Amino acid sequence: NVAIAKNSTLKNCNIKDFDYGLYLSGIGVIGESNNKFTNLNIISNDIYGIFMMFTDKNIFTDIHIEKSPQGIFTYEVNYNTFDNLYLYKNSNHGMYVYTSSNNEIINSNAEGNGNGETTDYIIYILENSDNNIIRDNEFDDSNSALAVNIEGSTGNQIYNNKFDEDAIGDDSVGNYWYNQATNRGNYWGEYDGE
Repeated sequence: NVAIAKNSTLKNCNIKDFDYGLYLSGIGVIGESNNKFTNLNIISNDIYGIFMMFTDKNIFTDIHIEKSPQGIFTYEVNYNTFDNLYLYKNSNHGMYVYTSSNNEIINSNAEGNGNGETTDYIIYILENSDNNIIRDNEFDDSNSALAVNIEGSTGNQIYNNKFDEDAIGDDSVGNYWYNQATNRGNYWGEYDGE
């Protein structure tokens, strides 16, 4: 496993065949925050590609996560940026966002995530994960039940994404499937409307 401290940079690495590919936990006084991760290949880890808990203000750029049960798991993480992720063939969820707010998932691609189960989602946002932004992504994933599923969370904005054939789910009130400033929505591959 790779453990990171505060204000660190990790780049140009291959991380393969661990339980947790990258483990960030800010339990304690210091907390691992304000880190930068660039050009990482995180492949075939047994539990998580990236595990994050109590860590804020990290920047992830050009991250390839492949063949882990969970691509990325977040718990109580806020103000992180995930830019240009490639989530490929993770067996459950590409990204599991739990009680995590004010994060951005942008310019990313996901394909082949899930095992075809009704509980597999590319991005799963739940339990007071509020005010996240998901924009400019491409979801092409026939293995997942839903591309994006939101439960018990509000204020999330999902816009300018391309959904090829996947459905979405949202049991919450106050999420926006368009940009509130421009009224621009998403692209739907199977959309038959006007």
